Amino acid sequence: PTRDIGSTSGWRTGVLISGTREQAACRGHTGAATGVAWSPDGNTIASTGTDGTVRLFNSATGVGLRLLDAGGVANAVTFNADGTMLAVATDRSVNLIETPSGNLLVRLRGHTGTITGLRLIGNDRLLSNSADGTVRLWGLPGGQCLMVLRGSDAPIIAAQLASDGALLVTASDDGSIRAYPASR
Repeated sequence: PTRDIGSTSGWRTGVLISGTREQAACRGHTGAATGVAWSPDGNTIASTGTDGTVRLFNSATGVGLRLLDAGGVANAVTFNADGTMLAVATDRSVNLIETPSGNLLVRLRGHTGTITGLRLIGNDRLLSNSADGTVRLWGLPGGQCLMVLRGSDAPIIAAQLASDGALLVTASDDGSIRAYPASR
């Protein structure tokens, strides 16, 4: 059966739905839940919150597995391709956290506005988009900034790299969708 999690904006409890029935409730954030991601194997859900935590839950039962320090109010989260690392967006930085240990691996800095989204590309690249109107492409695991794209004067809400890696598309708060060569 398919499992869906609805929008987490303002939620303190996430509810897993299977078909039309609640499957499990993930509880724990003391503020709003702001981001959610499935592990690649589907067994774990990571959530971020305004309480500055990342919480890992068993996806079948909703039972809390681990509590991690996000390093500040967290806006978004994503797993890498093999589930061994989380990228967590805090206000103006991205924290790369080793999933098994919870250790901070590296902090990526450069955005001057709130980071509004993350997308890991395989295990070696990360896109971060921001209210500062930029998208950054980072090399992993070291965190070197490979590219900065100023896509708009408006906050960039989402960014996606084409499957062939040639184009980057952005969606901005001003209603625009723009495509750019990814090699800029």
